[in-house]
Amino acid sequence: MYSEKYLLFTTGSGTADPLNWDSTEAAMYNVKDFEGTKITSARTIDLYFNTVKGLEIVTLGVKNGTQISIMTAIGNALINNKQSVIPVADIDNNTVIHKAIYSVTIKGYSLYPQSLSGTSKTKINLDYSPSSITLSATSASTVIDLWLTCIDGKYITDTTINAHEAEAASDSSVTLNVDNTVPTNDLVVGERIYKSDSTFFGVATSFADASPDTITFSGGLENAIANNDDLYTGSRFYILESVVIPVGSTLKLDSDEISFSLGEFAMYAKLDSGSVDLIARS
Repeated sequence: MYSEKYLLFTTGSGTADPLNWDSTEAAMYNVKDFEGTKITSARTIDLYFNTVKGLEIVTLGVKNGTQISIMTAIGNALINNKQSVIPVADIDNNTVIHKAIYSVTIKGYSLYPQSLSGTSKTKINLDYSPSSITLSATSASTVIDLWLTCIDGKYITDTTINAHEAEAASDSSVTLNVDNTVPTNDLVVGERIYKSDSTFFGVATSFADASPDTITFSGGLENAIANNDDLYTGSRFYILESVVIPVGSTLKLDSDEISFSLGEFAMYAKLDSGSVDLIARS
């Protein structure tokens, strides 16, 4: 037992309130439970531990551009460090394995249940990328689509809807006249709207199929829209497309099928009828 190695993490909150420590403020993991690490944004790295309690994730806040050197330092410590306890990021005691680490967040195993019904698209509410998802048809057999939508502008798709007027950037609600293609709930509502060069305009919050057709951006426009601008949305990448789930049956998707970066994508589902209980685990 004493020849094993453990990785120590603290968030810094313990010393601020030493009489009220909790499980999100300090953790020590057996090296054997370490599953790997992934760069999750310009300033974060996630470390994954498969414990007897389930998957736990430690997020390190790091200086931009230092991720590879930090990951290398962790890997070298796993092999070469002779200590039984390796303080990877002990913020409470100002001890870190690499000077570019400045914060720690400890996230335990969590469930994210959500009931899906109706035929409009529904955003799946997640705080972390899921390690698995189960989908259970509860009222009748149903056909489901499940997809990821790009939200950072890297991948965009032309809606074939065009602006029918110019609108200036604004912090107030803007209703834009549009033409060429009639807007629909599925096509625009809740979607981030872009120009063809990925310039972000705003989030479409509603539409009207009337004369003229309109799209409303209740949060305003970040950038001006010119007359005849093509309107783009984030591209969709389907995980499930027209998949039948019989009533009383459960479909499970594992991490290699549904793991993604929440900074780059959002997950959506759409049913043709019935209802589905979704449980995401992370």
